[in-house]
Amino acid sequence: MRAVTTDTEEAFRDGLLSAKRESLKAFGNDTVLVEKYISTPRHVEVQVFADKLGSVVSLWERDCSVQRRNQKIIEEVLVAVVIHVEYNSFPQAPAPGLSPELRSDLSAKAIAAARAVNYVGAGTVEFIFDNDTQEFYFMEMYDFFLCDCVIHFLISSHISGILVYKLNIL
Repeated sequence: MRAVTTDTEEAFRDGLLSAKRESLKAFGNDTVLVEKYISTPRHVEVQVFADKLGSVVSLWERDCSVQRRNQKIIEEVLVAVVIHVEYNSFPQAPAPGLSPELRSDLSAKAIAAARAVNYVGAGTVEFIFDNDTQEFYFMEMYDFFLCDCVIHFLISSHISGILVYKLNIL
């Protein structure tokens, strides 16, 4: 990965050529993906639930920015602090520092993502939030049954009063 932080064509070209050389040497292919660099990111997730009739709800967001070796260490969500031994995560929500308008927009985008793929069941929509611009970008969406998602939905059930496990079975 190469981050180009100098806003010139020459800096971009040098970074791109360097990344292409590294890619060719390591993988035998110089194809690279260019994406926006966010210098002060936050990892924000929104839990959603969708039924077979097309209704989708957001079960609020959480900040999962504190990570070690790409494993979440702390999750910030509302109300209770629950310790999950396997990942050492300490959930607490809503994600701190987001305005009500931004929080609403984030939930609306998560709901729109689930609707766009006719999603049914419990799922997580992940975003990268840029602290500098207050903008967020879609990262990925995955379903309820992925390994660390179970603790997320236990927490979502706790803070929302909605038994997500039960809904997912129905």
